[in-house]
Amino acid sequence: MRTTAILSCSSIIALVSATLGCTSVDSADITTHGIQPVMRVSSSPDGPNSHVSVTLNVGGSIDTFVNLDSDESIVATTDAEGGAPVTLSESGLLGLTSYSGDVVGKDAGTVVTLNLTRTNGNENAPASTVTLTDPLALTAPASGGTVSRDGDDITVTWTSEASEEAVQVAWSGDCVDAGSVNVDPPGLTTTIAKGTIKKREAADADHPVADDCPLTLSATRTKTGTVDPAFGGGSIAHSFSASVQLTSNP
Repeated sequence: MRTTAILSCSSIIALVSATLGCTSVDSADITTHGIQPVMRVSSSPDGPNSHVSVTLNVGGSIDTFVNLDSDESIVATTDAEGGAPVTLSESGLLGLTSYSGDVVGKDAGTVVTLNLTRTNGNENAPASTVTLTDPLALTAPASGGTVSRDGDDITVTWTSEASEEAVQVAWSGDCVDAGSVNVDPPGLTTTIAKGTIKKREAADADHPVADDCPLTLSATRTKTGTVDPAFGGGSIAHSFSASVQLTSNP
């Protein structure tokens, strides 16, 4: 089992409202080769669409982002039936500029292409692609239950077609340390042994951690794609994730 902490502006912003050291720079000052995008397509058992999110990182920086000119755009297309090109919408929070939107389709084998169109003589990057991975559905545990961290083994099972990608089973909650375990294909189950999920330590005596809290348990399969060579690096991936909500107590 592996507990992972991601110390980046995009993850920290989701947890705090204080101003951080993230900055966005005007795209006119950055060549396409100077950008290393982080492109994510995500799907779940709920609804027919997949969500696309993109940050355009300056070089390998995790806290400096590109703010596209008004005449520049990122368009997502899919080869799913009924799919139409979607221009991703820009949003900004605490210095982090990102682009997102929903595309039709979540079936395995569907291809999503992201097209960055640029101005000011900069090179376009029209062909970052990812093929959607195989879907899955959690069958246990049932959402709404209560589990004891010290007293209960948690058996997690899911249904899925055969797949080449591993499944990551992860847990998180306000009163626990986040963690995960990978299950190699063709596995369809894993057990989180009692005592594995730990209560989070308080930062100080004035901010105690509750004994009980909601616990999110998820199973996620991820497949990587190919970033357009006009970029100076970066990544694109699709994740299919199913989750349940439990209550964690001692």
